[in-house]
Amino acid sequence: MNHTTTNRTSQALTIKDPFQRNTNMLSHLNTIRFVAFSAALCLPLFAQAIVVEDFESYATGDLQTVGAPTWTVENAGDSTVGSEGGNQYLAFGGTDDWRHSYRASNASILDTGSLSFRVYAEDEATDQAIGLTDSSEEIDWYGDYGPYIRITDDTAAGAGVVSLDTRDGGAFVDDIATLNIGQWYDIRLDINTAGGDAGLGGFDIYLDDNLVYSSADFRRAFGAPLDNVLLMGGSGIGQTVRVDDIEIEGVVLLPGDTDGDGVLELEDDYGPIRDNFQKNVSGRSEGDLDLSGKVDFLDFREWKTAYLGAGFSLAGVDLSFATVPEPGALSVALSAVLAGAIARRRRNG
Repeated sequence: MNHTTTNRTSQALTIKDPFQRNTNMLSHLNTIRFVAFSAALCLPLFAQAIVVEDFESYATGDLQTVGAPTWTVENAGDSTVGSEGGNQYLAFGGTDDWRHSYRASNASILDTGSLSFRVYAEDEATDQAIGLTDSSEEIDWYGDYGPYIRITDDTAAGAGVVSLDTRDGGAFVDDIATLNIGQWYDIRLDINTAGGDAGLGGFDIYLDDNLVYSSADFRRAFGAPLDNVLLMGGSGIGQTVRVDDIEIEGVVLLPGDTDGDGVLELEDDYGPIRDNFQKNVSGRSEGDLDLSGKVDFLDFREWKTAYLGAGFSLAGVDLSFATVPEPGALSVALSAVLAGAIARRRRNG
């Protein structure tokens, strides 16, 4: 979206590439020091509004192609970046049973926060869901505590509208509001991981800044930071819902912060990298900081650079898991060996 969001009290920071590390590292070091200092003094961490996605940086076309590697898309052709009136958006659906597309949000909700986005229904034949999930398990549904809304065909209300639904605990709640076909709406989920009627976590839903449903419960107790945006489309549903201007207000994910708690730590952040080194894993919480699908030297280097940059020391830290030199060091060593061999050959020749 090209316009500037105005309904936020904190300044939005546009983050286009969750895999960019070194170029942003220096700018984050002061933040890391502040967070570490705050944690030591038990000060609260301040949430920030992050523009997760406005789809303006992509070419138009199949998200599986134009959105890689930022987006993970289950099935080609289910999600398409489109353009209208100079604005780009994502239209999504599902060619089979609940196909999903997701991306890291670069922020996490640990206690309170919000998810906001704009939606537009192109047709009455809808069955799409938008929400948050964590990365502690395979990302293919909203799990036990992922807050989300669902847009469905509202046959009871007649032609020209669709229904806004949600899940409240163990049951679906239909028709909390109606949406007109061919009109953009602002939706916001205010999330409290200790809220809800049962105190296990819940959320309020706002439509164009008007409360339409309050205190929807998580299915089960909150278990891990909510840090992924997940879009899902029901079986046989075409790309009939558009989404744009996805924002999340939460704790900004720091370089090296594997558990997403907003604090740079030794065991909690370094431990998953050490324990899962050279293993294929499914998310950041397992040490895969760059979301490559494998914990490797790039993940270890990000954590180490951030940790040392925050003023901590590696003295006494067990680094024996890294039995092979880092790629940079290995290249230097090989270059030195090669140069020595060439010099000896010239002398002997």
